[in-house]
Amino acid sequence: MLYTSIPYGKRWKAFLDGVESEILPVGGAMAAIRLSKGPHNIEFRYYNNSLTAGIIVSIVSLTVFIAMIILGILMRRKTVIT
Repeated sequence: MLYTSIPYGKRWKAFLDGVESEILPVGGAMAAIRLSKGPHNIEFRYYNNSLTAGIIVSIVSLTVFIAMIILGILMRRKTVIT
């Protein structure tokens, strides 16, 4: 068993040799995974839903901001021409 100092939580995923592996709680606080003998490639990934929502809000805001700039430029050109 590989015991880590990573806190046990639902947002963590563990991959053992490229295959998702079950994360076991140790003492109700830390994360561990079962290993067989021999060398392994172990990867822990953290998924944060708030980050995804923040990226979406930022992209929408940036799109609205760019649209407002373009609209302002077009309105000034129309005013200058008339």
